[in-house]
Amino acid sequence: MRQDHQPARGWSFGPFHMSAETMQLTREGRPVPLGSRAFSILLALVERQGEVVSIDELLTEVWPNVFVEPVTIRGHLHALRKALNDGNGQACYIINEMGRGYRFVAPLAAAPLAPTARPTVGIIGRETEIEALCADLLRQSLVSIVGPGGVGKTTVALAVAARFRDSGRGDVRFIDLSSLTDAAFVASAIASPLGLSLLAEDCSEALARALPSRRLLLILDNCEHLVVAVTEVAEAIRRRAPGVTVLCTSREPLRAQGEWVFRLEGLPLPCEGEISAEEALRYAGIQLFSERLGTSRQSFDLTAENLLTVCRICHRLDGLPLALELAAASLHGFSLTEYLEQLDGNLALLANGRRTAPRRQQTMRATLDWSHALLAEPERMLFRRLSLFRSAFGLDAVIGACACPQLTRAEVVECLGGLVAKSLVQADVSGERTVFRLLDTTKAYAREKLFLAGEAAQFRRRHAEAMQAMLEEAATDWRLLPIETWRARYLPLIDDIRAALDWAFGPEGDADLGIALTARTGTLAFLGSLLAEFRARHEKALAVLEQRGSDPVIELRLRAQLCRLTAFSGGRHERARLLVDGAVEIAGRTGSDARMAEAMGALWGLGFATADVEAMHRACETTSLIAARSGDETAGRFADRLGAITHTFTGDLRQARALFDYGRDIPDGRIVLPSYHVPLYLDRELTGVIVQARLLFLQGEIGRGVALAEEWVEITGRLDHQMPFLVMLGLVAIPMQFWIGDVDRAAVLLQRLIRHVERHSAAYYRYQWVRGYEHALRLHRGADASLSVADGLDKLIHDHLCTVHPAFVTPAALARVQTGTAGWATAEIMRIDALRRLRAGEVEAGMATLVAARTLARRQGAWFWELRATLDLALHLAGTGRRAEGKALLAPLLDGHDADPATRDLDDARAFLDGQYPGRSSRSLARNGQETTAVSSSVGGSTTMPADQKRTERLGASQRRVRSSKAS
Repeated sequence: MRQDHQPARGWSFGPFHMSAETMQLTREGRPVPLGSRAFSILLALVERQGEVVSIDELLTEVWPNVFVEPVTIRGHLHALRKALNDGNGQACYIINEMGRGYRFVAPLAAAPLAPTARPTVGIIGRETEIEALCADLLRQSLVSIVGPGGVGKTTVALAVAARFRDSGRGDVRFIDLSSLTDAAFVASAIASPLGLSLLAEDCSEALARALPSRRLLLILDNCEHLVVAVTEVAEAIRRRAPGVTVLCTSREPLRAQGEWVFRLEGLPLPCEGEISAEEALRYAGIQLFSERLGTSRQSFDLTAENLLTVCRICHRLDGLPLALELAAASLHGFSLTEYLEQLDGNLALLANGRRTAPRRQQTMRATLDWSHALLAEPERMLFRRLSLFRSAFGLDAVIGACACPQLTRAEVVECLGGLVAKSLVQADVSGERTVFRLLDTTKAYAREKLFLAGEAAQFRRRHAEAMQAMLEEAATDWRLLPIETWRARYLPLIDDIRAALDWAFGPEGDADLGIALTARTGTLAFLGSLLAEFRARHEKALAVLEQRGSDPVIELRLRAQLCRLTAFSGGRHERARLLVDGAVEIAGRTGSDARMAEAMGALWGLGFATADVEAMHRACETTSLIAARSGDETAGRFADRLGAITHTFTGDLRQARALFDYGRDIPDGRIVLPSYHVPLYLDRELTGVIVQARLLFLQGEIGRGVALAEEWVEITGRLDHQMPFLVMLGLVAIPMQFWIGDVDRAAVLLQRLIRHVERHSAAYYRYQWVRGYEHALRLHRGADASLSVADGLDKLIHDHLCTVHPAFVTPAALARVQTGTAGWATAEIMRIDALRRLRAGEVEAGMATLVAARTLARRQGAWFWELRATLDLALHLAGTGRRAEGKALLAPLLDGHDADPATRDLDDARAFLDGQYPGRSSRSLARNGQETTAVSSSVGGSTTMPADQKRTERLGASQRRVRSSKAS
């Protein structure tokens, strides 16, 4: 906010009036001759009325950057006292504190607002607040503008005053109370500029009775240090002078009867994200900083290159107008990036305020000194300890970290409320629980006080212990709260957890506490999209634990979590396998189903991330047996849900559908083994959508599958979470668009995936998923298919890419088919291999493989793969003069699919049945005149079952036995 229009810096004392703006002293309206040095001495003393100002301070203030002998000041003080007639009669203004300095002791009253003042000129970003306050003054007789130091309360009050006066609603008087130190003189300080004399003992009541009956807006500025006395005056005016409206500015509410509190916050700022410089300048905080920086640097333009740095500086300063102006004025000699790097906790960089501003507004530290001086000692203790919190915090965390014998729990609660009232702590009451935070500049100041008090070491431990307690609570709430509620409550802790871990593993920390903390961070790491960071933190904790020895349960948990973090963040799969093997071995030694369930959760996650169907089956089967032993029906449904996901990706879609329907009604909000409190960090609804969309599509309900996928792309795209959106795009929506032949839509979704991966700095997924789909897009648009396309791809994404373009079907993919580890993609990979064989003239082998692919797809319940294989088989038969035989194979698959949306494969199948011959080269593989042999016996016949199909049927039988035992 523009601070050029401060209240007129003028004061009245005795018969004198002085103006800092005009450098003039008058007595009863007549100028008093006074030299500039003498006036500057008087100004320095008046601004610190009641305080002792040392000779050194006076010399620095009056003769800056010039060496002057202290004796020089005596002559100017003699001239000043003579002009004031000081010491003659009853007048006493300046006294000499022997050996210390000088003090101005007379009562002061601020000068009234000049009639010509136009404080609204140049104000940035407060129009909404000014209009709201003007409306409030129509309904309320006592309004307080409350906010932290430097937020612009005075500027807004002056703007409101100008509107009030210009509207003809009455006179305006502005009283600045900042220099008044004695509460007994509050009524007199208000009466003097109004031309009133108070003789009664009860000055508040006398002032109220003496006020004129006409309409008047009385502005009392800077009330926080005189809040009790101002409250008495304001309440008396409310009772006795109905024509007077009082507008106060204060860092805390008066708590007066009938008071209407208007909270003033920092200027609005844009979120860091995709925004142009032009759009950013619509935010008042950016506009103010840019304008002031342009003034101090002669020229400054906000550009796309410096926009992010400017936004971060403004956010670091919480949009406080004074801090933004001080920062802009302090940037000499720094680039924006250098300034941002130095800004954290460095209040010295916010120290170049205007020389004509009040002393408390010339630096950010002075502004905070003013607030800190008004605190009681218990409030000061809590205030400095709150600097330990890196981000927002709740009441329980404050009590845990800050309470001590000298500051009880009850005192913590009381003092926290006091700090909120005094605008040193911000409180957000919009959620289920109140969330508190310190502004960054306030936090830096409080941290200085913490170190000066020698409490940093003791209370950093207390802070880490409080974070451990919060993580224990989070582990319990994981089963009880909806995921978004859980995320909103606990993800804001992440910066404090980082700080606690950094301290715990530091030279003055407690490694055992750090290990226990790390073991509780798995869920936060996944839901906060912090996989790579917390993978490194888990590695560190596990290394320390292995050196020291510890609780095997904690080691198991660290290994299980680190396994998942490694698998999903692109770490070495061999490392993940060693970790999970160790977790399973520890679980076996404990003999605990709960610990084994935890290890199986890690094994299943590794299997899913690496497309290891054997691991997924083993984990799923063991979990089903554990759930059956628990006797918990909900645990059984959890196991069925896990089985549905497993079968969806290992290939038995019919079994997946059955288990999905049976496990649909898990009352919990996410995938958790209830009996043993084992999380898999997967949202139940999201995993359900992944399973359902893929099942719908592959089993023939193409339109519903695509629609569900598109709906959830939008839902997950609105979440600030890496994995849900990534999985919906990479494993569902993008491959579906390739399957139906809409390459352009696939390209649009791929661009969204790229932006999402870059936003979350997910290098692994950029190299694996984005790289793979980019190559698939180039191939569909005519790139050379002979180029190597599958080098370095992990199995999970490689299987998906095999189904979107034949060029990805490499010998490695075919080897997975032979070993039974290609899962859901097996039939499609076999179909593509068959077409290659036919093209190469290997007719008998090609036809046998094509028939086997069709048979397997039918057995798995994969209608879409069966359609593709059957269509290719029909085309080959037609090429050898056996169209009728081909139509007989194809026609039953299209029964009931007349209303399905157009896709490449359905269009070709319908064209074939209508007597046309689809012209796509991938379909036209049969060579004219080439005879097929041993085809008739193969069509509709049986083929050897792949190994993964046998494994899937074994798991299905196991789960049926488990359900049967539960039912009995």
